[in-house]
Amino acid sequence: MQLEHFLEDKAPSPSQVFIRKDKIRTVADAIESLPVEQRQVIVLRYWEGKSMQEIAELLGKSTSAVAGLRHRAMKVLRKILETDMT
Repeated sequence: MQLEHFLEDKAPSPSQVFIRKDKIRTVADAIESLPVEQRQVIVLRYWEGKSMQEIAELLGKSTSAVAGLRHRAMKVLRKILETDMT
């Protein structure tokens, strides 16, 4: 039993790799389609891991303005990705 577990192939199949890359490309294209400030907020928050306060300071905006940009961006991204991923 232990030998079977050790020999089990855990690498993703070529089709799994393709599907993952395709999903990543779809998400990247969706982010790229956002208006500049919304895109900046999404990249800073989810790619660079910045806090809302840090983003506000970087962009020279209030945290509530940044929250509004993030909210609108996420709404657009959800809509785009719902249609592209189905």
